[in-house]
Amino acid sequence: MRLSSVWLPNKILIYGKGGHAMVVKDLLLANSPTWHMVFYQDGDRTDLEYWYEQGYHMGTCGVGGAMKHLVRRKVFRRLKKAGYELPTLIHPSAVVSESAIFGEGCQVLEGAIVQTGARIGDNCLINTGAIVSHDCRLGSNVHVGPGATIGGGAIIGNDCLIGMNATVFLMARINENTVVKNGENV
Repeated sequence: MRLSSVWLPNKILIYGKGGHAMVVKDLLLANSPTWHMVFYQDGDRTDLEYWYEQGYHMGTCGVGGAMKHLVRRKVFRRLKKAGYELPTLIHPSAVVSESAIFGEGCQVLEGAIVQTGARIGDNCLINTGAIVSHDCRLGSNVHVGPGATIGGGAIIGNDCLIGMNATVFLMARINENTVVKNGENV
């Protein structure tokens, strides 16, 4: 099991019920078949505090769609405020350097690569097949879309979206709140 930390390792609340929530479910089950998961979204009859009292002390974001990176930030903050631990979840097929450093609540999906010296902020999503090359710095709440490649030493600010199959050249700097469109080269 490749989690950053473990607290009641068989119970986790997934905040969301859509497609990305199911991807997170598959990620968790690929690590261990013993997970007990609850899917939660705003408007449910029970609240976050109820599930915490039921022993679900870990939480993760189940929102992942393009242009939803600011919703992901809101979900992260709600879970933190409610007292949930937000582990970094790494799919077993991902290749992650032992020297890579992650903040809280990150997700690294199938086939993604995070190389040596990378520093990833809180609540980042490294989507399917994405590459974060050596010595990159990603701020908090960055979504690196499927198949995107970030060249060595690049610096990505907070709240950015790097679209599907986009390429960020080595040593590039991308300011906060930037959207790099699908297939774009920076």
